[in-house]
Amino acid sequence: MKLTAQLAWRFLKARRARSIFAVIGISLGVMLLIISQIMMTTLEQSNEKSVLEKYGDFDLVSGYNGSTKKLSAKDLQKIEGFPDVDQITPMLFPYASEDMPAAVASQPVYIGFKHHQLAMEHPLVSIGKGGFPKAQEVVIPARYAKAKGLDIDSEISFPFPPGDDVKVRVSGILNESEQLNNIVIFDYDWLAAQTHNVNKATAVMLKLNQSADKQKVIEDLKEHFADISIDQRKAMTTEKEQLGGLKPIVNGLSITVLLGSLLIVVSTLQMSVQERQKELATLRLLGGKPAQLFYMVIWEAFLIGTMAALIGTVTGTVLCYALTNIAEQFIGYSIQSISIPAKSIIISFFGSILLTVLAATIPALSTSRLSPIAAYSQKISKSKAESKGTIIGLTMILLLLAAMTFAVHKSGGSGSFSILLGVSFVLIMFVMTPAVLRIIVTALTFLLRPFYQMESMIAGRNALKRMRRSQQIARVLTLAVIVGFVGYMILQAVVSQTEKTISKQYPLDYVIQATEASYEPGFSSSIIKQIDHMNGVETIPVQTSILTHTLDLDIKK
Repeated sequence: MKLTAQLAWRFLKARRARSIFAVIGISLGVMLLIISQIMMTTLEQSNEKSVLEKYGDFDLVSGYNGSTKKLSAKDLQKIEGFPDVDQITPMLFPYASEDMPAAVASQPVYIGFKHHQLAMEHPLVSIGKGGFPKAQEVVIPARYAKAKGLDIDSEISFPFPPGDDVKVRVSGILNESEQLNNIVIFDYDWLAAQTHNVNKATAVMLKLNQSADKQKVIEDLKEHFADISIDQRKAMTTEKEQLGGLKPIVNGLSITVLLGSLLIVVSTLQMSVQERQKELATLRLLGGKPAQLFYMVIWEAFLIGTMAALIGTVTGTVLCYALTNIAEQFIGYSIQSISIPAKSIIISFFGSILLTVLAATIPALSTSRLSPIAAYSQKISKSKAESKGTIIGLTMILLLLAAMTFAVHKSGGSGSFSILLGVSFVLIMFVMTPAVLRIIVTALTFLLRPFYQMESMIAGRNALKRMRRSQQIARVLTLAVIVGFVGYMILQAVVSQTEKTISKQYPLDYVIQATEASYEPGFSSSIIKQIDHMNGVETIPVQTSILTHTLDLDIKK
């Protein structure tokens, strides 16, 4: 086996130019595979981080929000005892929308949270200044603080019917956000005691185990608690899975390029075998066994695959770090940090070597079946010209696949089917490289003949004479173009998806708010008209709501 490996290495060095082309071809495929794995992992982790920052790192909210019914301490213990539940923390809305006291109706919504790590994950507990409230303390909205002229350590009174107003200290101010403009946060235990809701909760936040079945927990909640409402946080799940549809496409394109690289390996080794027929025949006459010739070609493929996998992996990883700046400069997408999926890279590295060796079995089998006498007496075989019927047939299949791919893409059909069509298109294109190359060389020779008659004729004949080398160069260059095109399209797709998400979430460029209280008139119509007359500006005025109080009247009526 050692002698076989040494012979393979010598044969590899003897055809350096061809071996280099084979290594470059496979390296391009491995490089794109590595880049796609790293970039997708980076984007997934970045997307998940932003989603968790926006929605909070918890899985469910369940309770009786908007109702006078509440969860007891025993109910909370039962929920915490579910097998798939990791952590829980209660929330208290003491004054439900039903039969809300008039004194509280004009105030922001009272919410009680425990000073618990899980509670800090809730988007409503978004404290921009100060800290979490203790007993007889409150966190107020930024807009409310401006309207009332309040700051940290200021004192303000809130009504707590049926009791009296209670003076509390401002411990914190919430971040400026539309959803935080009408809430105030108290300490859960203090608010429960103040409103006679000790050991009661309106809702509970749930953090599940990593391996938990979310649907199973939902079914358990519905089974144990009648009429309980459950926020499954579908918006968060949808945003987490936004890149899910892109990942199969990226992987499919990467595998297509890798398969194209393997075709280069097959053609390279076949040409190598044909050019070394006499040498291989001499080995057979000197006592070499068919199995030894078979393993010699396999060893040659293994050496090519290992070098290509190493170069492709290193180059792909380095390029990912370089792309962090290039992506921002050319397409305006900023990548803050690169995440390296070690497991995926190791699988891609050894997988590409294995595929290279498997691709070499075809030329290896033809080598092992070589007749020594016949091979020694023959010259190097030349490629036969493709029949017109084969070329026409492959061309028709190529055009049909292109049309089907375009049609499926436009109709929004199956993504898997589109990938399959794309893979078939690229593979047939590689098979047709010799025929396409002949047509292109002939056409270029004809077009250049009026300007460079002698040079164009000699160059054209030279290219056709060395068709094997020319088609190998053409395939490597085709792979390079595909790698560049696919990489650009991947980044463009990510940027497009990100822009759509941002524009959907934030449809307005600017929001101008008055700092007065909600019952003040706000901006005048003349100011709105002045802004609307500015070039390139379209205003969307939002009317201020007016809160009214009634005495001894039915509020519902």
